[in-house]
Amino acid sequence: MPLSETFWIAFVSSGSASCLVCMRWLYKSKCSHIECCGLKIDRDVSGEERLDMVVPSSPSNSSNKMERTISM
Repeated sequence: MPLSETFWIAFVSSGSASCLVCMRWLYKSKCSHIECCGLKIDRDVSGEERLDMVVPSSPSNSSNKMERTISM
């Protein structure tokens, strides 16, 4: 029994969304050195922090809403 097109569309969409969420977490983590499966990444987080201060984040972002409620 072959799998339907609806299944594959949902599967690919879920996989893509998961990858994008993981990339967002990696960016927000502000780790300067990341090592995974032989892949080594060194990044300049001070420049990213300055950029985040200049460009305010979206008010519709749920994680920022959480940060605002905690900091109050």
